[in-house]
Formats: sequence, C-alpha cells, structure tokens
Amino acid sequence: MNLPPIIGLILNYRDAVRTDRCIRSLLNDGMAHVLIWDNSEDEGISANTLRKLLDSEDRVTIEISPVNLGFAAGVNHGLTWITTRFSGSWALLINNDAVLLPGGSFTLCQVLSKTPVAVIAYPTIDHGGRLIGTAYYQRHLGLITTTPLPASVPHASGCCLLIAPERMSSPLFDEDFFHVRRGCRTRLSFG
Repeated sequence: MNLPPIIGLILNYRDAVRTDRCIRSLLNDGMAHVLIWDNSEDEGISANTLRKLLDSEDRVTIEISPVNLGFAAGVNHGLTWITTRFSGSWALLINNDAVLLPGGSFTLCQVLSKTPVAVIAYPTIDHGGRLIGTAYYQRHLGLITTTPLPASVPHASGCCLLIAPERMSSPLFDEDFFHVRRGCRTRLSFG
C-alpha cells in the first residue's frame, strides 16, 4: 500500500516548551515536515523561543500570524499552507500539549487510506490515564458525553486528527464557531 507523506500541523500559543516536545514526537514518528502556526500575537517572541529550542531543524517551518486567528482559522490557514507546498500530502493536526506515540501516524494513515470516503481519522486519546475516543454532542441539552444520547451527534476529539485535504471541501472548520475577540475566547452557539 502506497501511503501519502504526512505533514504535522501544530498551533502554538505562547507555549514553546510543550510545542517543542510535540514537534519532536512527530519527527520521531516519521513526519515528512511539521508546520507550526504561531497564534501567539506576541511580536514573534514565542516563535523565536521555539526556533532556539529547535536548533535549525530543517523539517520544521514556523509561520507567525500577526494576530491570534483562533483555533479554526489557524487550522484552516495551516491546511492551506500545507496543501500549497506539499500537494498530495495528508496533515496530522495535533494539540501542542499532546505527544504522538510511536507508530501513531502510520496506524492513522492505514485506517484513512482504507476508507476512501473518509476525510479524517482519529485515535483514542490517553488524557491523564482516561481513554477518550468518540464523544457525543447532544445539542438540545448542550451535553458532551462518551455514550450516545437520543438525538446526539458523534464527533472526534480535535486533539489529534489525520486529515486528507484532497477529500474535503474547504475550509475544514467554521471560523465563526470558535472566535477570538479582544483577548477573550468566545464560543458561539448556533440554532
């Protein structure tokens, strides 16, 4: 099976140490390249700290956003950057405070390649000893649970997603859902 190269995508917000640890886990797992989308809005201070930690690692690019775009817009911009520069690659979106276990990207890539209609694959997450897989959102009650409730919708954790950009309609995330205003994060609700 011929699998596409995987490009890591990490959003950084003023946390170079955790982001560095995450990057190293991706590179150790065979990522072809890693893009850091820096949303720190701190005049490049966080990005410069990260550059020093990376010590000229040529498989990592840091793009500095002049303003904090928020999660959704940051991811969408990062995916556009990846598809423009690494056509045919898939993107592994991972939170900067997460670490990818050895073999994780290969396993996700195998799963996604076996399901040509799927846009994403996601792992079970070990969150402090608690395993989190598919969660369910019940819109009327505003609950997120690990067991389905009537009228609930399954969803993946955004902590780690392998994305096949050529299979999706752009953009992947609705940029109005999680928006940044005046330094505060606001969750917008619909319907």
